[in-house]
Formats: sequence, C-alpha cells, structure tokens
Amino acid sequence: MLVAFKILSAIYPVLYSRRELEHLGVGEHSAAWAETLKNVTSLWHQLSLACFLKEEHVLEVQGLDAWMHLQFQWLALRILALLALVPLAVCPLHWTHGGSREVFSRLNLAVSEDRSYVLWLHVAVVWGVIMLTTRQLQMAMKTFVPVRYRFLSAMRFPQATTVLVEGLPDSLCSDLRLHSYFSNLFGENAVVRCYVVRNAKLLSKKLDRLRKAQRALERATRSEGEASPSSPMVQFRLEALKDITEEVAAERIRLGRLSHALDPDVCTSTGFVTFSTRLDMRLAAREQLGTESFALQLQAAPDVEDVNYESLLVRPSFTQQRLGYLSVFSVFVAFLPAVVFLSTLMSLKSWEQIFPVIQRWRRVVPIVMEMLEGVLATLSLKLMLAFIPAILLKLVRSFWKPVSKSSAQLQLQKTYFAFLVIFVLLVTSFAQGLITTLLYVAQQPTAIIPLLAKSLPLTSRFYVNYIVLGWVSCFCELLRPAPLVMYLSLHEFFSEQDALARAEEDSVMMGTRVARSTFMLVIALVFCSICPLVLLVAAVYFLVERLSHGYLMLSAEPRAGDSGGELFVQALKQIHTGLLIYVLLMIGVLSPRGWQFGVLLTPNLFLVMWSVLSLDSYLWPCLPLDQVMNLDDNDPCSEHRAELVYEQLECREEQRVPQIASGLPDRAGGAWMAY
Repeated sequence: MLVAFKILSAIYPVLYSRRELEHLGVGEHSAAWAETLKNVTSLWHQLSLACFLKEEHVLEVQGLDAWMHLQFQWLALRILALLALVPLAVCPLHWTHGGSREVFSRLNLAVSEDRSYVLWLHVAVVWGVIMLTTRQLQMAMKTFVPVRYRFLSAMRFPQATTVLVEGLPDSLCSDLRLHSYFSNLFGENAVVRCYVVRNAKLLSKKLDRLRKAQRALERATRSEGEASPSSPMVQFRLEALKDITEEVAAERIRLGRLSHALDPDVCTSTGFVTFSTRLDMRLAAREQLGTESFALQLQAAPDVEDVNYESLLVRPSFTQQRLGYLSVFSVFVAFLPAVVFLSTLMSLKSWEQIFPVIQRWRRVVPIVMEMLEGVLATLSLKLMLAFIPAILLKLVRSFWKPVSKSSAQLQLQKTYFAFLVIFVLLVTSFAQGLITTLLYVAQQPTAIIPLLAKSLPLTSRFYVNYIVLGWVSCFCELLRPAPLVMYLSLHEFFSEQDALARAEEDSVMMGTRVARSTFMLVIALVFCSICPLVLLVAAVYFLVERLSHGYLMLSAEPRAGDSGGELFVQALKQIHTGLLIYVLLMIGVLSPRGWQFGVLLTPNLFLVMWSVLSLDSYLWPCLPLDQVMNLDDNDPCSEHRAELVYEQLECREEQRVPQIASGLPDRAGGAWMAY
C-alpha cells in the first residue's frame, strides 16, 4: 500500500498533495512544477509533514476538530504507555499457570485461574487502570479548554457576531421585518444584517441548467477549434446560454419580490442575525424571545461556509425525528444477518466443501491457514462496517436535518460509536447469537454481567485481530480509494475542478474517524487485563493512524466542517463507556472466584460516573464575559468589511466567474458569464 501510495501521489498530485501545492503557489504549467512536485512527493518530505505538526498550522488548514483528533491519538498513546505496567505484572503470572502450549493463550487470563494472589493482583490492576485513565481524561479536558478559548477568540466575522434563529413567526419572515424586530430589542446600531432563508429550489434547478449550458459551450468551443467564435454550434450554445441566464435573473427578481411580500412558499422560519459586537451576540443567544418552546430559538451560528441551507428550508418535526431513530434501529437489526451471511461466504470451512485442496493446505501450512482464517473472519466485519457510516450519515441528514456539516458529523459520531460498541464489542462475543442472547437476558436481566464475563475473554483473539487489521485500514486511507475512483470516473465528463469537487464531497467524515479511534481505545481498555497483548497492538495502531491522518489532513484532504472541538469532548465521554464495560467485565470474571473481589471492584463504577460528570464542570463552550468585552474593545467587528455573509449561494447575484473561453464575442450581452 505504501508503494501504491508513492506511485499514485506522483501521478495524481491534485488528490494527494493539493494543499502543499496550493501553499507553495506553484501552478501545473509553471517552470518550477517538476522540481516542486519532486520535492513535495519525496518520502522524507511526506514523513516530516506527518510527524512535525504545529497547532497554528493545523488550525489554519483544517480547524480545531482536526487538531484535537491528532491530540486524541497522543492521549491514547499516553494512556497505553501508562498501562504498560499491566502486561509486565500479569503476563508472567499468566504464563506460569500453563494449561496451553500456544503462546497467545498462555499470555491471557486463564478461565480456570484460581490462585488468590493473582486474583488480588487483578483487583489492584483494575483500580490502577481506572484511576490512571480517568486522570488522563481529566487532564486532557483541562488542556482542551485554553485551546478552545483561543479558537473562539480567533473566530472571524461574521460568525463571531451571528446567531441562528429558528421558529420565526409568519410576521417576521422577511429580512426587513426581522431587522426591525431585533433593532427594537437591542438598539438600532446593534444589528448589522438580517437574512431569512429562502426556498430557492426552482432557482437551484435553473442554475443547474445554466452550468450544463456552460459545459456544453466549452465542449463546442474545443471541438470547433479556431473557427469556434463564428461556428453555428457555438452560436447556438451562446443563444441557449443567454436564454437560461435571463431565466435565472428573472427567478432571482421573483424571489426577492415574494420574500418582501412574506410569501409562505418562499419565506422559511429560519434566519440569521448578525450583530455589530460579540457582546450583543452573546446576550441575544442566551435570551428567551418566544412564549413557546419551538418559537424564536437562538443559537450561535455555524461557520459561513459550513451552513447546510437545504436543511434549513424545513426543520424536522418531533415525528420525523422519531422516524429517524426507527430507521437507525432498522439498520442495526439488518446489520447482523448481513455480517453472518458475508462471514459464511468468507469462511474457509465453507469453501473446503467445494475446494478439497484447502484441507491439504491446512495440513501442509497450518500456521498460514490459521492466520488467513482469522483475518477473513475479521475482514468480513470490517467490510460491512465500511458501508455503515455513509448509510448513517444519509439517515442523519434526512431525518434530523443538521444545520451544518459539523453538526451532522457530531450526530454521526454518536450513532457510529454506539453501533461499534453494540455490534463489534458486545454482539460479536455472543457465540449463541443475538436473538438467543436477548431472550435469555430478558428472562434473567441480572445475567448480562456473567454472560459478558464468560463470552468476552474467549473472543479476545478476535479483537486483537480486529485492531491489527485496523493497521491496514490506516494505510488504505492514504490511498484515498473513494475520491480516486470518483475522480477518474468524472474526469472525462467534467472539468478538472468540477471532477475534483464532486470526488471529494463527503470524502472526509471526521465523525467516523473520531468514533473509530475512540472505539479502538475502548477495546484496549476493556481487554487490558484479560489479554494484555492488546495494549501493544493498539499502540501500533495509534502510531500508524497518527502518521496517516497527519499527512492527509495537511497535504491532501479539503477542509471539512469544524465543530470547534465538540467531537473531542464527546469522545472523552465515550471512553468512560468503555471503562464501565471494563469494570463490569472484571466484576463478572472475578466474582465467581470470591464475593470479596466483586465488592472491592464495585466502587470503580461510581468513580467512572463521577469522572464523566466532572467533565461538564469545565466551562468550555463560551468565552468568559470579560474576554468577550476585551475582544470588542481591541478588535471591533463592526469595523470589518467581511467578504462572506450568511446568504444562500444561489441567491447572490454578484457571484460571477471569468468568461468561459477567451476570444469569444460577447454577442449574448454578457449572458454567457457563469454565476
């Protein structure tokens, strides 16, 4: 995969070194292109770029979510380094117990272990793991707060002074009326601009027709050659483009007229209010303006380039959100039969009946066949999980209507982590199947802990294989397979910029990455006492992930939505879920050997709960009020002349690009200039 990455990065630098080339300002047709491309794609340059990262550089290129994701990987490595004492303490004791000739099994906690001093040592190990891990999580949260404050202080205008208003009454669904309403509340000079989201679906369709007409004109110009300005085909394309441009202009005028008239088919119940100072925005965001729970809800606005205006046209109802939960549950239910079917297809035992030569290979090279069988068993689950994030993201956007890309990733992180915990950590360990297990637990709810304690240790080899296969997944991400295939497919039909934009759409799902990293750490914590070898393979995973993600974020991938570190805070809370499972597992493993072990481990549950609740005591979402006032005094936002405003792109009449082809006569009266 590394060799393939080196070859692809040299052939398609626009996909693998785009950020670096843009930063250096070197064009493809410049004299220094060959030398620059050689330097950018060199192995030493790529490795140094992935290793030596600075906070200000990552924040500028990708945002706070990307930086905190890299910091989370260092946090995981610190936790694993502190827990390195666990295998040093327990592995020799596990080894001396004997019972099996296999190295992997002799390093694990034996099911028949009954030596009291070994069991007491495991009680001490559980206390040490919980205290060290929760301490590191608290320190990570404490370190995050000043980074968050710096991010909020550097937030640019107009996001720093804008609120998103939902649930507007019909009487306020226009720019002028919304401006008048907030000016009466906060003063005439307090409000800079108001914008109510329009239903511009018809305008979007006309703009799509306009872009298709532009591409048709480009193709006609290239095909006709030097005689293109006067050729009949080019003249026909120009006339068609002129007609569509006039339709677009007329539709914009119609939208503006109907929005002033408060037409319910055009005006929505969502808008943006930009204030002159950060203090006015802060005070407005915390006020209650309506008498109903769904009327005039105010919140801090997302980044201008991160807003999803399609989701703001119609806000989801209570029933629609419940249908979303039902859809996610349906995906959960349908996932297990699909995995069972795929794992049956990829099982060597199933293929032995068709190809008897596999039995001969099993006798000749048993080690290779055993390794292959373990990889195939894990690979089937990995392949199915690769499609789940895209399905969950589609459901999130369809039923919850997130207002921005970052909020969609936040919801995706929650759902995908729950999916991984349920189907990879819990359900996979139940040898008798999900339905049988659920019926058994429904009859005896208290049996869930002994059931986990009995099944999870027996499947520790599977989870070690799962993390090892994660190494391959990290290297596979370097290849960017999905954007590469999309780019090669679209390159023949669209321009290079359009093909690249379409190929990289939703190519970076930060919520999936954070959820996957969190889950890998959870696996390492849950099995650190049962199978200490998992700590070593998890440490290698986070090192590989740190290098691959560091390079992709700074050199290859486009900037994704930024939640300002909310993904990191949510990941810290999700790690506590793994700690709770770990404590319950060890209680179930040690309690049958003596009731005193379970009693001594039970306080760890309260320690974990206290730790997760204490994370909410850190006041990270907003800046302190004195810092807000100091920012307004030192850097008044009213003096800024922002090029970006909260407005739908299709409604901006000033959005134009240079002419399509040089030398063409402007006989269409400028109508063939692209919006």
